[in-house]
Parts: sequence; structure tokens; C-alpha cells
Amino acid sequence: MISQRSSVAQSVIPQKVDGRYPSDIHEMVTKVLAELEHRLEVDYGATGKELQEKITSVESFLTPSLMRKLRYLSSFGNKLPEKLTPNVLNRYEFIRNYEEAKDKLKRIVRTSVAADSAIQKCMLGIFLILFLFTSIPNLSKVIF
Repeated sequence: MISQRSSVAQSVIPQKVDGRYPSDIHEMVTKVLAELEHRLEVDYGATGKELQEKITSVESFLTPSLMRKLRYLSSFGNKLPEKLTPNVLNRYEFIRNYEEAKDKLKRIVRTSVAADSAIQKCMLGIFLILFLFTSIPNLSKVIF
């Protein structure tokens, strides 16, 4: 009885979770992997011919758990359409991993942009202080 409930629950969950994904498994995998490739290229400057190569080219920016998720997702890219069956690919698990990976990738980019912005503000402050000290005569004598 319990196994019937869990299988019924699993068949309902993906429909609630993935309303914006194509119902065709192959089309869904293609769409998700293309989005990941694009995100890695644009946000991280990834290089390579295939998704696996792009992941490897930016692995220094990624956490080990994110690397595992990306490798898991990319493992379905080389499978033939007839091999991508519900028995081979758990749709819910695939979408959940994709959503988590996408969120982590965005978070890493936001964090690095914020850090870059803070560094730029510090550099600007240092530049202004140096400018003031060099352009206003005797300012260092007044302050110190």
C-alpha cells in the first residue's frame, strides 16, 4: 500500500514542479542543457566544444556539490532520444538538480559581482585620498 502511494505521489510531483518544461523528455533535456551551456559561457567565460568541457574549464569557480550536479545533468546530453525513457531519467530529479544548479550559478555570479563592486569602491576611495594629498598643498601636515 505504501509503495502505491509513493509512486502516485511521484507521478503527481513533477506535474506541479515542472509546468514550464516541455513534456517531451528529450526536448526538456535539450532545453535545460542549452540553458546551462549559455549560462556557463556568458557568466563564467566557459570554453569548450561540449558541456562537459565547459564545466571543466570553469571548475575552479564552482563548489564540488555544484560540479556533481552539473556533471549529472550533462550526462544525459549524449544519450540517444530512444534511451531517454522515464526508467532512465527521473524527470523530477533532473528538474530539481537543474533548478538547484541554476540557482547556485546565479548566486556565485552575484557574489563575485558584489565583491568586484566593493573592491572598486575601495580603490576609488584610495585614489581620492591620494589625489587629495597630492593636489592640496600641506594637507598632510594639517591632518597629521
